[in-house]
Amino acid sequence: MTISYETDAIKLGKLIELPMPPLEARWQTTEKGVRTAGIGPTDFELVAILEFADAAILQLEKQMVEQTNPSVVYVAKTFVQSWFPETIREAFVVDDLYPDYLRLAARRFQPELFAKGSLQDGYVVIVGNQVLLYLHTM
Repeated sequence: MTISYETDAIKLGKLIELPMPPLEARWQTTEKGVRTAGIGPTDFELVAILEFADAAILQLEKQMVEQTNPSVVYVAKTFVQSWFPETIREAFVVDDLYPDYLRLAARRFQPELFAKGSLQDGYVVIVGNQVLLYLHTM
């Protein structure tokens, strides 16, 4: 099975803001929706796992604003990729209320520090020295 993600942080930096250079980056973009007319932009989403030094994570956390709306985030089970580190995968849990989805159980933050261009919406999750970044166009 081929795992389709990129590791080029410089290329990633052309799509999003990187407030500080990561030690490691894994990321992918995915087209959202169905293109039927062939005219106009297609929305897409970007998912990235960024690893930072401990001091950089502390600096990043000081700049982040907690995201409280919506109060709970559910994702399709396919959202959690095999290339996500175990600590990030563990942040998504099965919830008896919606067993077909996974609930994000970790604290999440507004994405403004990373937002760029049309990638303005989404969230950031910090677990240890790893950051899960989810951004999408609208």
